[in-house]
Amino acid sequence: MAGMFTTSFVVWLHTEEADIRNPKDTIYKTLHGSMHLLTVDTFVAIGISLLWMYLLKSFVKPLIYLIMVSVPMVLVAFSIYPFVMSFKSPEGGKGYGGQVTVMRWGSIVPAIMSVTWVYTAWKSRFALNRAIGIIQLACRIIGENSALVLLSFGALVGTCVFTWIWFGMFTRVFLTGNILIGGKWGWSLNKKTICLGVYYIVMYLWTLGIASGIHRATSAATVSQWYFHRHAIPTTSSKAIMTAALRHSTTTLFGSICLSSMLSLLVRLPLIVAPRRFVGIIHLFCFQFIASPIAALINPLTLTYGAIHSLPLLASSKATMNLKFVDTAGFGPSRHPRTAYRLSKMLLTAARGVTAMSLGIGAWVAAARHVNGGSVYGYLVGLIAGSIGWAIIGATEGCLSNVVDACLVCVGSEGSGGTHCGEAQMVFGG
Repeated sequence: MAGMFTTSFVVWLHTEEADIRNPKDTIYKTLHGSMHLLTVDTFVAIGISLLWMYLLKSFVKPLIYLIMVSVPMVLVAFSIYPFVMSFKSPEGGKGYGGQVTVMRWGSIVPAIMSVTWVYTAWKSRFALNRAIGIIQLACRIIGENSALVLLSFGALVGTCVFTWIWFGMFTRVFLTGNILIGGKWGWSLNKKTICLGVYYIVMYLWTLGIASGIHRATSAATVSQWYFHRHAIPTTSSKAIMTAALRHSTTTLFGSICLSSMLSLLVRLPLIVAPRRFVGIIHLFCFQFIASPIAALINPLTLTYGAIHSLPLLASSKATMNLKFVDTAGFGPSRHPRTAYRLSKMLLTAARGVTAMSLGIGAWVAAARHVNGGSVYGYLVGLIAGSIGWAIIGATEGCLSNVVDACLVCVGSEGSGGTHCGEAQMVFGG
C-alpha cells in the first residue's frame, strides 16, 4: 500500500494534465470525463445497498420470491440492451471501434446466465424453504448483534473512500503515455504505463480482498460468540464482542487474511489472462510447499473457520476439508441441506451481481457513446463502474453472507448432536 501511494506521488510530480490536451481520445480523458458518471453510479450503488439491507430485514420472504422471478428477466434485459445499442452509434456501430463486436457477442453472456439461474432455481426448488430459513436466521443474528450493522456501514464508507482515492491515482498514471511525433501530438501506451496500470489494478483488488477478509473474520468471531455463549451470564454487549473480534482480525489473523486474499487473486486472475502452464505452477507450489490443495486455501470457509477457532490458514484449510458440515443421510440430491446453503448464497449474491452488471453495462455504453464524442476506451469505464457496484454492495451483502458461513461452520464444528442453537441445526440439517 505504501508503495502504491509513493508511486502515485512520483507520477504526480512527473506529469502535467496540460501535456495531453491535444489528442481527442485517450484513456486519461475517458476516465477523467467519466467522473460524473462514476459518481452517480457510486451513489446508486450506496442507495441499493441500504435498500437491500432494509428489505431483507423487513420483508425477507417476499423479497426472496421477487428475486427468484426477477433476476432472469433482468439478465435477459441486460442481454438485449448492449446488443441493440451496438447498432445505434453515429456510424452504425463503427463509432465504438472494436467494442461493437464485444457488445454483440458479449450480450450472449447474460442470456446464458439467465438460463443457468432458471435451471439452478428449478433444480433447488425443494430446498427453497430451508434456504429462506437460513437467511431468516442470519437476519435474526444480525438483529441481536447490531454492531455487525455498524461494521458493514464502516466497510461501506471505507470502500467508497478508498475506491475514489485509487481512481484518482489510477487515472493519473495514463498521463505518462503521450508522445510527440513530427511536431504533432499523438498518444500511445508504453510498457511502463501498462505495467503501472496492472500494478494498480492488482493492488486495488488485493486491498478489497483484505478488507473483505477482515470483515469476514470479524463477523465470524462475533457470530461464534453469539452461537456458543449468548446465554452466558453476565452478558457481553455486541459492540464489545465486535471490537475484540476486529482487533483479533487486524492483528493475529491479519497475515492469514492477506495470504488468503493474495492466493485467491493469484489463482483467479491467471485463470482468465495467463497461460495454463502458469496456473499449473501455482497449483504445484501449493501442493509441494504448502501441503494443502489450493481450493481449500482460497475457500472462504477456511478463513471463517480460522477466525472462529483462531487457527492459521494452513491448519484451517486442513480442518475445513475434514469438517462434516451437514448430515448426508436420508436426503436426495435436490433435497440435500447443502443445496439449501448454496441456494441461500446464490439468492444473497443476486443483488450484488445484478447491480454490478447493470452499472458496468450502463457505464460502458454511455462512455462509448458520449465521453469524448464516443470513446474506444469505454470498456474501462464499464469495468470500473462494475467493480464499484460489486465492492459497495458487497460491503452490506457480505454481512449476511458472512453470518451464513459462520453459522455453517459453527454447526459443523458442533456436530449433529449439538444443542447450542436448535434453529441452526434444523435449517442446516446438522
